[in-house]
Amino acid sequence: FLAIEGKDVIGMAQCWTSSFIKDLAVHPRARRRGIGRALMLTAFNTFAQRGAPHVDLKVREENANAQRLYRDLGMTLAAREPG
Repeated sequence: FLAIEGKDVIGMAQCWTSSFIKDLAVHPRARRRGIGRALMLTAFNTFAQRGAPHVDLKVREENANAQRLYRDLGMTLAAREPG
């Protein structure tokens, strides 16, 4: 999924068909505008339409901003992987 402003891609959510969000990225100049949230909700809605019971992703422990976004969207911690 892409977020486009004018002719520029300012955000993207790369997803696998297995309801896994591989990457979420928003250009630094476009952050704090709800673009990441909109991309995540688009992915959630698409997976729900496909009948997926849940959505998975991985996030680095030090990425507090991403963790806050995911919590705000209702996601919960399922597992931690050894570093």
